[in-house]
Amino acid sequence: TQYLSLPTNENFRAFGQHIRINEKTYQIFFLNDNFHTIENNQSFWSKGNRSAELFMVTTKPVKTFTVKLLTKSHRNKISFSIEHKTRRMRLNANQSHTIQFKHIEGLQVGKERYIYYIKVGGSKSYCGYYDNPEKDRDRRIIGVKTLIDISY
Repeated sequence: TQYLSLPTNENFRAFGQHIRINEKTYQIFFLNDNFHTIENNQSFWSKGNRSAELFMVTTKPVKTFTVKLLTKSHRNKISFSIEHKTRRMRLNANQSHTIQFKHIEGLQVGKERYIYYIKVGGSKSYCGYYDNPEKDRDRRIIGVKTLIDISY
């Protein structure tokens, strides 16, 4: 319940990041450093073969989570957990997969805040620059790209 007391001066990109998908918004608070900066206010990559852990904070209880996962590495084993539910899958290079979660009870904080614990990661790392430095200038070591859409 003390998510607003997390040490925001350690990594300001980790806390209170606003995500906007269509007309819905929520905030995320990363709990470790296994993530790259949020892209287009919508999605993020995990770092390499590590798992990113985060809190999602919404203003209403979420009925459905629709999660789109993408990997660029070859034959990646991906795990996505939200609260007590986990899905595991194997994806090939440049393959995406969409999963849904329903009836996830988050932690209600006050009257207008709901917190959901999320963990996402893969077994492999990828760096486009090392595969093709002429075309791909991205030197990040990435794992799984995650985009989470919600419906109330």
